[in-house]
Amino acid sequence: MATQLIKNGRLITESRDEICDVLITDGIVKKISSKLTDTADQIIDATGLYIFPGGVDAHTHMELPAMGTFSSDDFKSGTLAAIAGGTTTIIDFANQSRGESLHVTLDKWLEKSKKAECATHFHVSVTDVNERTLQEMQEIKLRGVNSFKTFLAYKGMRLTDEHMSAVMQKATSIGALVTAHCEMGEEVEKNVADFIAADRLEPACHPLTRPARLEGEATEHFLALAHKNSCPSYVVHMTCKESVDALRSAKGRGQKCYGETCPQYLILDDSAYQQEFDQACKYILSPPLRAKHNQNPLWDAIADGTIDVVATDHCPFTLEQREKGRDNFTKIPNGIPGVQERMILMYSEGVAKGRISLQRYVELCCTNPAKIFGLYPQKGTLEVGSGGDFFLLDPNKHWKLANEQLQQNVDYSCYEGLQIQGQIVGCWNQ
Repeated sequence: MATQLIKNGRLITESRDEICDVLITDGIVKKISSKLTDTADQIIDATGLYIFPGGVDAHTHMELPAMGTFSSDDFKSGTLAAIAGGTTTIIDFANQSRGESLHVTLDKWLEKSKKAECATHFHVSVTDVNERTLQEMQEIKLRGVNSFKTFLAYKGMRLTDEHMSAVMQKATSIGALVTAHCEMGEEVEKNVADFIAADRLEPACHPLTRPARLEGEATEHFLALAHKNSCPSYVVHMTCKESVDALRSAKGRGQKCYGETCPQYLILDDSAYQQEFDQACKYILSPPLRAKHNQNPLWDAIADGTIDVVATDHCPFTLEQREKGRDNFTKIPNGIPGVQERMILMYSEGVAKGRISLQRYVELCCTNPAKIFGLYPQKGTLEVGSGGDFFLLDPNKHWKLANEQLQQNVDYSCYEGLQIQGQIVGCWNQ
């Protein structure tokens, strides 16, 4: 049996904060105590370091087909980058094409993920609702998928209220969760058409076509449908006060619903689009970066429990891939990298700056996503009997983030030059 003994570290979980030793055997936590004397194949001195459960990133897009190309991280490079950043589990998206069986969809993504280096699970996106799809949802649930993604944005992907309700009713009956990308798609498309007609095609126009108001309205609409259909629901990549207000209101009426945001919306803002193309193009994603005044409401929602999860929406494209949109922002592939930066950014910007506690950090980045998507306690914690994924963090290290330090298969970081407190000094992926 392979054994690891972590000595003298400060173990932080959603419910623990103590100096102790941790014994892991064959990838399972066997003992947690002070001054363990067990023999082990590997003894790890964690004196002065935090011991955290491996991170769970509930929102990634590895080798996603988009605009005639693919996101630049495949499941191998993307999961290696995740591990380097303290994340040991990802939940990616298997996206249904029109007319395609959900089984075929899932099989395609499972095949691609065979080269993954860490635990990989899936949400299945439902874009074509019919009797076969609804029946297959139950079968897909039996294959281990606990959540189904829906869209209020994007022509060819978004669902009508009738179809959304049908998906919600089926999900409720089988004990699954429905997640949603919330933007009012028809209005976004009208805005884009207006900007194209006016020959306003620079990256700075991207956020203007997808204002916060349209995200807030879509979030409120989705949550109202979920409430009507008694469906557990989850709003992905929330960016603005309007969405936070809608989620807080839904929770206030006792609705079972969850919210997710991402580091980019907590740290970056829409001033990034005011640069020259070679810089501004790096930040094209949907929903876009928002005005800076949205950041405090997001941090407040994280602190008070309104927002439950911090994920990444990791979907990187190289500068060469983005070049196709130099003369028209609508042709820039949407998405940014972040799977390697998430855990250290949330420690540095959240814990080190006093915005969240150590336990809240673990809840947001490890425990809550594992619980919500049916992976806990194997993932998301370090307790006797749980999985033994963990990473070590030195809270006293200070450094400047640079893309050359990262393993993501992309030629920039959106956080280049950011001063970081804390450094991940090792990650063990069982």
